[in-house]
Amino acid sequence: MTPYESKNGYYMPASGEVRILFVFYEVNYTGGTDPTLPTNPSSRWQPHQLPTWANQIADAFNPGNEIASGLLTRYFQLASSGNYIVLGDYLLAPNNGGIFSVNSSTGYVGPTQAIAAVNAALGTNIVTGNGFTSITDFDKWTIGTSTTGPGQPKITPSTESPNKYDHVMFICRNSIGNNGTGYAAWALPSNMLGFQANTHSNLGAYDKLPFNIIRHEFSHMIYGGNNFHCGGGGWGLENYWIPLESGWSNMSLYNGSLNSWNAWDRLRLDWKVTGSSYGISARNANNTAFVNGDLDATVASQAGTYTLRDFVLFGDALRIKLPFIDPATEFPMFLWIENHQGRNVNEVEFDKWLHEADTTCVQPVIPGLYAYMQVDKEVRSGTSDSVVYYGYADYLRPITADGFWDRENESTQVFNPCVQWGNTNAFIRISPNPLTGGGDQDYNS
Repeated sequence: MTPYESKNGYYMPASGEVRILFVFYEVNYTGGTDPTLPTNPSSRWQPHQLPTWANQIADAFNPGNEIASGLLTRYFQLASSGNYIVLGDYLLAPNNGGIFSVNSSTGYVGPTQAIAAVNAALGTNIVTGNGFTSITDFDKWTIGTSTTGPGQPKITPSTESPNKYDHVMFICRNSIGNNGTGYAAWALPSNMLGFQANTHSNLGAYDKLPFNIIRHEFSHMIYGGNNFHCGGGGWGLENYWIPLESGWSNMSLYNGSLNSWNAWDRLRLDWKVTGSSYGISARNANNTAFVNGDLDATVASQAGTYTLRDFVLFGDALRIKLPFIDPATEFPMFLWIENHQGRNVNEVEFDKWLHEADTTCVQPVIPGLYAYMQVDKEVRSGTSDSVVYYGYADYLRPITADGFWDRENESTQVFNPCVQWGNTNAFIRISPNPLTGGGDQDYNS
């Protein structure tokens, strides 16, 4: 029996080449003025036209050995060391500036209405911004059968008959309350241009390219459900830690810290460093050869000197299994270490704080070693998908230089003008508490 493995991806494959089909649409408010845009500054996505960033989300064609120009393509290209190439192109409406229009008196719309608008405008013709005309351009994998489902190997080239889009991503310009938010799901509510889809997502964007929610929702199709929320990925499920955590991951989102992936992601999806056979790779003391970076604190022979090159460029990392844990009654725990030099050094835009470019109150990344703790979420292979995809959320916790503390909130709130733009309770550090104390990258405590 073929084992279920995380490296195969959840519903979408986690390796090879995929191409997303994007659908841009807007709401035509038949009941009056668009309530989401009382004013429409030039920086926003303008009505009745494609977003200015339509061709900046993803490369339409495989960039080969070149660095991808599309943001999503470049992100996964670097995160996976070239193991995963995520391409994309968008359907082109024949009128209305290329964007599909949905009539609504309330503004509550989604894929059902968008599909109807697409079918009415194009019939059964696939017309994209970069010239694709065939379903086969967007059906590269067989996904979701009894032998290619969650955690099972997907088949490429696709053998699906009839064909299905691998992933369709709907992005709405002006759906009420849906700016930078979204969801991911299976199939489509109905056929679009004559074809079904294996997976889809629906997002909103009033203005700038909604990269983080695009990356997050698409990653759900690789990782699994909301129990893979991590690195500031969101609420909704039981977590391993007392507070909600910040941090960085493919699955992070609005309250994350760094905007990059992490080495746990790479191990989970088997994104090996180019030229290395190790799931976790470091370099020897002289930086002349790859060595196994997966270490055990109880094994004396693994003590030594290791070199970690820039993580986002080379993928080097260390993981140290912690001692004194009873496997019969306690979750396994590991200490991870990565070398982040920051975008000002490595020129990789993802190696920055989430809000670093949005405000002057967030200082740039300080080059150095960044650490986090893993609890559980270690099973990557099993005889069922539930074994591989079970568990709680927030399985990684950043370890900050200031440590963990017992803290006492002050009774009077203080306005926070940086990022939050709201009142918050200042706190006083009482005493160090590495076990249950709060850290600077805890969302709450």
